[in-house]
Amino acid sequence: MSRIATANKNGIKFLVSHACRESFDWWENKYNNWESFTFEVFDKFLSRDMTYIDLGTFTGQTILYAAQKVKSAYGVDLDPEAYLACIGNVETNEYDNVKVENIAISSHDGEVGIEEERIGTSGCQMDPFSPPKVRSMTIESLMSLWGINKCDFLKMDIEGGEEFCLPHMKKFFRKYDPTFFLSVHTHLGATSDVIIEATESFKYVYDSSWNNVKDELKTIIDSRMFSHKNQDYLFTNTKQ
Repeated sequence: MSRIATANKNGIKFLVSHACRESFDWWENKYNNWESFTFEVFDKFLSRDMTYIDLGTFTGQTILYAAQKVKSAYGVDLDPEAYLACIGNVETNEYDNVKVENIAISSHDGEVGIEEERIGTSGCQMDPFSPPKVRSMTIESLMSLWGINKCDFLKMDIEGGEEFCLPHMKKFFRKYDPTFFLSVHTHLGATSDVIIEATESFKYVYDSSWNNVKDELKTIIDSRMFSHKNQDYLFTNTKQ
């Protein structure tokens, strides 16, 4: 019989039947302390009437948790192995409010290359120099694919891919006004200028200490250019 782990975080429990290079022991013993700010944001903002979109699901670390808090959850991951694992975990938990696609979020509809050696790791990313391998779509095309017309909360953790898709998303942010949680990867090619320009419609940007850093965001992002630590930010139009 295949192993099934039980993940338990902040009182939210679910089963994990499929993993990639993270172990079942990680799910059982380390997940509870992983990325505490991310889940603090989820607990503060997610509610039962929401449509949640998860860009960069990996094997389900965030969408399996969020699915228990929202009405509908949608996600994508460009890693084919991670996608299959995530789908397996969704099915194991019998979630009927979750849809996940093996798609890369991008500035265009088409195909993109990915780093083959990173497939199955949490660091799989787009590679413009590799042959096209994975379908790519814009955020608007994804919403059309899913048949949805609102987004209340958007989480993006795509290993530097934010540099490619964020410039296309300014109109999306203005139209749908989602709460936006972004994991920034300057060490993988994302730039502060692109991030700031794309998110200019948001009035507030909070760091993990709940400080509004909107006016200092460029300086803060650039000062942590070679590290991913403390590079998660919450963009919202509601003062906290």
